[in-house]
Amino acid sequence: WYDELSEDGEVRANAELNEREFDDSKLELESWPRWLRFTYSYACNLDCYHCYQREDATQRLKLPDSFMERVDEYASRAQVVYPFGGEPFFFKPVVEFLQNYNTNRENRFYFITNATILTPRIEEVLSRMPIVAISASLDAGTKESFETLRLRGRKGSWDEVMVNLDKLAALHRTKGFPMTLSMTLNSVNATEIETFVDLALGFVQMADSGGRLTQVSQVRGGLIPTVGPNLFDKGFEGAVRSLGMAEFHLQRSQSVEVGRTRALVVIVGHLF
Repeated sequence: WYDELSEDGEVRANAELNEREFDDSKLELESWPRWLRFTYSYACNLDCYHCYQREDATQRLKLPDSFMERVDEYASRAQVVYPFGGEPFFFKPVVEFLQNYNTNRENRFYFITNATILTPRIEEVLSRMPIVAISASLDAGTKESFETLRLRGRKGSWDEVMVNLDKLAALHRTKGFPMTLSMTLNSVNATEIETFVDLALGFVQMADSGGRLTQVSQVRGGLIPTVGPNLFDKGFEGAVRSLGMAEFHLQRSQSVEVGRTRALVVIVGHLF
């Protein structure tokens, strides 16, 4: 989408240079990366048992101050800037970078968050940022599963997350970026798929006047519930089989009724 940017802008000029260099099969590029992803730290305010980054998170490593002093420069030519984590909003240097960023540059930002930290300061930051997408991980359809899977002694509140998701959904409707609410399946939450999808669709109304959901491929700027398996949970396959879901395929998302079969982007069947 770089052709949507200002013809004389730095971001577009870098993208066009990058395209020419790839067309010419150059091995050494003068263009800067068009996608900047940086992880200040893998530390997180939650302790999700299925997180593949848990070992990294316990080491409490972080990027040096010398990097954060130059991250504004690194981001200046990127089409997409992606502060990763851990929880990106958990770290003061990341929030300060976002708060002070020059939003006239035409970069767009991508965020993945657990939606537990949405302070007025962060709300203000997000309201002024050009956002390409936000993905919020919930991993549960109920408060009980959320506390079992995500808190594990850490501070967090299901009720506060629900309030924060409302705020993110309102921002999504205002700005029009795609928003995804995701859930990693395991033996604890496998019975909550429909509850989770109902919950997600409650934040953004995606049904048309006929009461049917549009095809996923036709949704533009909608909130998309996504469910994926935790391949490391040995009890997961048995739990799903007990529900008679072995033939639950992605094709079910193509045109589904608003009702008991409302599983929008549930990806489970490919395991079996």
